[in-house]
Amino acid sequence: EGKSTLVTKMFDRADNAMLQSKVVTIERIGKLPQGVDFGRTVVLKTPDGKPFFPIGVYAGIGWEFDFRKLAAEGFNVIHTYGTGNPSVCREFNPEKFNAKYLENNRKLLDDAEKLGVYVMMSIPHQMAEDSGKAGLLPAWQNLYRDHPAVIAWYVDEMRLIRNTPYPLIKKSYDLIKKGDPGRQWWAYEHPEPELADSMDTIMIGVSSEALAKLIKLKVGSDKGIIHVFGQVDFRNSAASSLDYNQYNFVMPVIWGARGIFYFTYRNLVDPKTNPECAELRPRVLDTVKRFSAIAPAIVAGEPLPEWTKSVKTSGNMESKAFAAKDAVYLFCGVASGASGGGSIGAVVPTGKKLRDVLNDRPLSELKLELAPGQGRIIEVK
Repeated sequence: EGKSTLVTKMFDRADNAMLQSKVVTIERIGKLPQGVDFGRTVVLKTPDGKPFFPIGVYAGIGWEFDFRKLAAEGFNVIHTYGTGNPSVCREFNPEKFNAKYLENNRKLLDDAEKLGVYVMMSIPHQMAEDSGKAGLLPAWQNLYRDHPAVIAWYVDEMRLIRNTPYPLIKKSYDLIKKGDPGRQWWAYEHPEPELADSMDTIMIGVSSEALAKLIKLKVGSDKGIIHVFGQVDFRNSAASSLDYNQYNFVMPVIWGARGIFYFTYRNLVDPKTNPECAELRPRVLDTVKRFSAIAPAIVAGEPLPEWTKSVKTSGNMESKAFAAKDAVYLFCGVASGASGGGSIGAVVPTGKKLRDVLNDRPLSELKLELAPGQGRIIEVK
């Protein structure tokens, strides 16, 4: 147990000038805490208890987006920071009570219910992170908790940016859970042991299998994991590649994520946020739409057919298979940091049709080679 420090330095062989240096802290683990199960994945559920794979989007600051369009594009959970505005709660500040904001949020929830999708509700950080205001959380929560379109209560970066004391986070968590035991508290945070009893699901960029294991080690294997990506395109001068976007719907699932959120929709529509938004938009939205059609298989829990035992991988290829009804979906890919590519193959029963889901094209055989940073979903049906 404890930590070790690794110092690396790169020198130019010609004149011995130092070109680069980096310090990495390595955490040593003596033995696993009791109850940690690295093989466990937690399937999230709707408020009425049905297995559910959230495909979410950070849609905006207020209510400036087309909800119907987002749902048609394949997103089944919508988030807007407007849901966390404390002025909708008269008790917070009677003089600044904003009836229009409250009306907007209730309409948002009503529209979601009509479309069969959900809203991730932001908890006001002005309450949750203020010891003198945290007691108002039940009054705020009561405005929304009976609405069936609320999927979860959400906080972000309470530690990562604002360094909120752990006891205050726990107090706010307990108040929200007491008011609504059936819904989860989703937190966008780094996995810290002190947060283990103050979250139900962690939202984070699941960048490696090692990180997925670290999450379970730090906050427990009983926590749900939702992968968040897209930050690379936020206020960037260039659009990320199609491979990058497809990869983010494959590898995190293999590593145990059971939900995916894209940050932020502005990347796709606002040239000021990303000047190549027109090029980026189909790379993200085509991937979301195609993935959304098969996502229920990930949480269906159906047994795999016998032929899947013939799947063979080599090199750095990783894979995970899911079954639903008469189809099998084989997720496969090579981690972006891998030293080389990999291959995958299988003997598929006669008569089955093969399809590359994310590129929406047929395949003649289940035999594939991929480079680091590439991911595919193969449908066998």
